[in-house]
This record gives sequence, C-alpha cells and structure tokens, in this order.
Amino acid sequence: MKKIRRVAIIGGGVGMMSILYKMAKIDVRNCEICVYRKNTAGIGEAYKLSPDYLIMNTRNDAISFFDECINYGKWLSKNHPALSKKEEFVPRRVFGQYLLDVNKSLRSRLNRQNCIIHYDNSAARITENNQIVTERGETSHKHDVIFISIGFGCESNTAEVESVLDRVPYKGVLNIVGSGLGAIDAVISSHNYRPDIHISCFSREGMFPAVRGDFGISELSIFERNERLLKTPSLTLMFATLRKECRRICGDESDYQMLVNPRGDLLSEYRKVLNRTPAWQSMLYSGTNQYSIFFSQLSGPEKHWLMSHRPKFINRRGMFPQRNARWLLSLMDNNSLSIKSRNISLPETLKGHWLSCINSNKGIKKFLHLSKIKTDAYGGALIDKNGRAKDHRNIYVIGPATNSSRYFTEASSLTVTHCEQAVSDAFREKGNKHEHKELRSQFI
Repeated sequence: MKKIRRVAIIGGGVGMMSILYKMAKIDVRNCEICVYRKNTAGIGEAYKLSPDYLIMNTRNDAISFFDECINYGKWLSKNHPALSKKEEFVPRRVFGQYLLDVNKSLRSRLNRQNCIIHYDNSAARITENNQIVTERGETSHKHDVIFISIGFGCESNTAEVESVLDRVPYKGVLNIVGSGLGAIDAVISSHNYRPDIHISCFSREGMFPAVRGDFGISELSIFERNERLLKTPSLTLMFATLRKECRRICGDESDYQMLVNPRGDLLSEYRKVLNRTPAWQSMLYSGTNQYSIFFSQLSGPEKHWLMSHRPKFINRRGMFPQRNARWLLSLMDNNSLSIKSRNISLPETLKGHWLSCINSNKGIKKFLHLSKIKTDAYGGALIDKNGRAKDHRNIYVIGPATNSSRYFTEASSLTVTHCEQAVSDAFREKGNKHEHKELRSQFI
C-alpha cells in the first residue's frame, strides 16, 4: 500500500491539534502536513486577547486530553498556581497559553520526525483528485489523506461583538440570536463593553443552558449505571434508567423533570444547583464518550426522534459555570438582559442591531456539497466507525459534520477521541516508519 507523504488538515483549533498530537504519538515520519484554516494566527491565538471575565465552561479536572504532551494540571501549578484547583474554571486566555505551549511541543516533536508543517488559507472545496482549492482560488497538489475538522463558526468573538456594539446608540438595544454557551459569552462581553445597553436574547428554546453543579469527572455515567444500555440500547430503557436513578438519588422526580421538561427559570435552577447537584448532570457528563456507540445502535425512528430533540439535549448537556449564571441573573435584576422563546427571520435582523450566536451548519453543508462528499438525510457526512468518508478518496471527517452519525461531537474530549481514531486508521499499514506504534516517550 502507498505510503502517506502528503497530509492535509482542514480546520484549526482542537481538531487540528488532536490530529498532530496523534501523528506525533504514533511516530509518523517523513510527511508534509498542510493545514488549511480561517485563523492563520495560530492555535491558542484566538484566546490570547480574551479578557479574564471570559472563562472556560470546562473545569480543570476535565481537561486532560493533551496531558501526554504537557500535563495540564502541572502546567497550571507552575504558571498559574492560584488557578490550579481542580474545580476552577480558568480564563480562556490562560487556556490559550497552554494550547500555544502544547502546539510548540508538537511542532518540535514532528520536526524531529521529519514532518514539515505548512499553513494556508481556508479551504473552499476538495477536488476529485484529493486536491484542495482555497478561498482565494488556489489549487494544491494532490494529498494522500485529508482530515476535515470544521467547526460551526460563531459570530461571538470579542472583535466582532465590539464592532456591532459600536453601532448601538446610547441606552439602545442589542439583539442576540441564540441562548447557548456562545451567546452567554457574547452577553458578558457586551455588558462589559457597553454597560448602558439592554441585551435581548432570542432562541427556539427561550432558555439558557443548564447551570453546572459541583460534580467531579470520576462519577459514574448513565451507561455505567446500567450496562444494558450499550448491550441492548433503546430510548425507553435510557429514560427509564435516568428516571430510576434520579428518584433513587433525590427521592422524587424533580431532578428528572428538570432534565426532560425544563422550565427555563434561570433563578430557580441556579438556587437548586447551589443546594445540590441535580442527579442527571454527572450521569450525562461522564457518559459523553459512549453517546456515539449508543446512538449508532438505535433504530431509525429512535435516531430520528433524538435528532429532532437535539437542541433540547444540547441545552441540558451544555452546562455553564455558576459564576456566569450569577452574572446573567444580576443583569436580569437590573433590567439589562432578557430572554424570549422566538424564531427570528432574516428580514427582522435587517432592522436594529443584531448578533448571531447560533451554531449554524450551513458552512459545513456547503463545503461537503462542493467537495462532493456523500451526506445523509440530515446533511451530515456519511462515515464509517473511524470517521472515514464513504468515498473513493482518502478523506476523514471529524466534528459537527458527523453529528447525524455520532449525535454529539461538541465536547473537546470527543474531538480528541475521534481524531485519534481517524489518524490511527489512516496510517495503519500504510508503510510509514513506526506506523501505529504507540510511543510512551516524553514529549519535549
């Protein structure tokens, strides 16, 4: 089988780093790697100028995916000891510094393995010959393997938020489409930049995500509490397990109803979380790596039901820190923030001042269409268990483009897992030196 000499990675961020990370771990050698990404500044640079009030939504003890390169806990203890407690949510700026150090280590390691990394502008499409056409219309040489790791893209970065806010009149109104984690960051950034304005959030659910309780990563997942869920998966069994466990832990069905029928009352939910962590939170959070296994074995109607209710699941699974919940409640008390359940049409956004913070997959669908990658009824890429596209070309797809196959990909830990599966499969028996040999040597 032909050796892999030319590798393309489409997309930046954690996906790109995870692919490089796995290539370094299995000692891939003598490759030319070209990264096509919108942000040419470099991994971690997107966080570099983030103000300290923008914090991670993931606790320190849940960040371990690059520990074999640079141990995150030890890195924090050395560089930011005041932020190194396991239950801390660090500023994004700090996490960006960590990613920069990891990226530097990875590049050094890959260079020693005779792998050269180039960076280019965004990819517009993939040709039939595994070439990449950039947004500027330039066509690359043929690649032996291409990894696609494109995110949703959201308009909530600090520079774009400030650009919109500069046009809002004194004591005016900023309208935000969306109420997820990106929207919360936009709300906090907007208030700090323009404390005089009122912020109105609109979304289909009309509620912010669940407020995260004080639970650790070692608690049992829903799949560990009932092993039958992965052996004979069904939605009926899943909800029965959740209901039973919630009743066993808290004595009634209040926690279960909070999960399946949330009222959208941020204050009540915050008060409840302060009192104790809802039983379902740790079960869902700890079970993330098994979601795709469970989902893949469901019947067609059950998959369709889950896909149609995915926004509600994301609302519950996408938990955010209590510190940010206090911030939002304070703004609501001061009449500086409101949230409503409402679908917003494009013509409405042409009047007033709007900021979109929804996870749109239009860009992903367009890229897959232009690249002639086969998709399913939901517009997601058709892939095998390792993420390889069902295509004559050697292409692997990771991230939101595979949500209809894997159901949930938004957690960074899942991105790392899926990238490792894809890289392992791509380099298995391909002839590269030391292929698929897991190394335990120390990164430098």
